[in-house]
Amino acid sequence: MTNSDGPSYRVASDVCFSTDAEGTIILDVQGGKFHSLIQGGSKAWSILTAHRQGITQKELVDQLMVHDEECAQEPRDKVDSAIQRILQQLMRDGLLTTDQSYNRSTLETLKCRLCEAGATAVRHTSNTLIRFRSVPAAAFIEFVFYEVIRRFGGFYARHKIIRQWPIANARRNDDIDLPGLCEAVHTAAVWYPKQTLCLQKASVTTSLLRQHGFQADMKIGVRKQPFHAHAWVEVDGQVVGDHQNVRKYFKEIASW
Repeated sequence: MTNSDGPSYRVASDVCFSTDAEGTIILDVQGGKFHSLIQGGSKAWSILTAHRQGITQKELVDQLMVHDEECAQEPRDKVDSAIQRILQQLMRDGLLTTDQSYNRSTLETLKCRLCEAGATAVRHTSNTLIRFRSVPAAAFIEFVFYEVIRRFGGFYARHKIIRQWPIANARRNDDIDLPGLCEAVHTAAVWYPKQTLCLQKASVTTSLLRQHGFQADMKIGVRKQPFHAHAWVEVDGQVVGDHQNVRKYFKEIASW
């Protein structure tokens, strides 16, 4: 929506973020990138997130001048210029939208739908392997699948697929428990000809556990100094298949 004060800015739908006294870390799901904001940028982001329906640059500056002591001591035109630069950068990074913002192309939408169709086929194949007690083989198939997704559909497609991956109605009676399933993922990772990083392992673990009826949640966390991102899996709030103190070192920014 536009008015005499200019376009109305709002946080893009496909972002996750975490804000504390040191600043804000943002995960751009569509682009698969992390962004960091400090000081004025983080303050502006907090106001933007509080106005999901959108806020103009003038309204944003008004709020900063009234509620932020540091901004209130600066000339209005200086604050306005700084906020304009921040908004422009956030728009270029795809973290904000307006009514005139770019929408996903037909090709990108088609790629995502093909990835979702592929997920259904892979799920049926791995379920068949699971019925024949070939759980590591099922995990291996899913490692291959998520590598294809990484190359073809990107981070956004992975995000959609994991969010939509169904949980089996009941636990499978196949004499394999939660630690055994995590071990099956580890075994498949050893067989896999390429190096498997945390995002790949967490994706496969989440899918495989859900196929066995576990309420598995994939987590994305960050550590600021030095910056590092990590993915892990939790079941009923407990870390599985990873170091139990992972939450001590990484602050959760997204949960799928």
